[in-house]
Amino acid sequence: MMKFMLDQNYEVAVQTGLKALGYDVIRPFDVGLSAASDDVILDFAKAENRVLLTHDQDFLRMHAQRMSHTGIVFSKQNHYKVGEIIQFLLLMDACYSADEMKNRLEYL
Repeated sequence: MMKFMLDQNYEVAVQTGLKALGYDVIRPFDVGLSAASDDVILDFAKAENRVLLTHDQDFLRMHAQRMSHTGIVFSKQNHYKVGEIIQFLLLMDACYSADEMKNRLEYL
């Protein structure tokens, strides 16, 4: 089962829904990183082997620059309902292992 980190601007309801399904999900606020830079957040997610969920296009740039990470899922803000996001993540978890997510970018 994948572990996730939601970026600062991600919907809290996604965290709640994934936790209800038994997933290990954190946000920067949960670990004292609410004011952290994108680089710090990406490094923390990597150190914890977590896939990062974000609406922030800066992470697309970081991926394009070949910065090492343990997976990034990007979606436009307010584009999908919480249930749709969770369904996508469940499908992604069923299709990919944590190792297969390394340095992988998925668009929702």
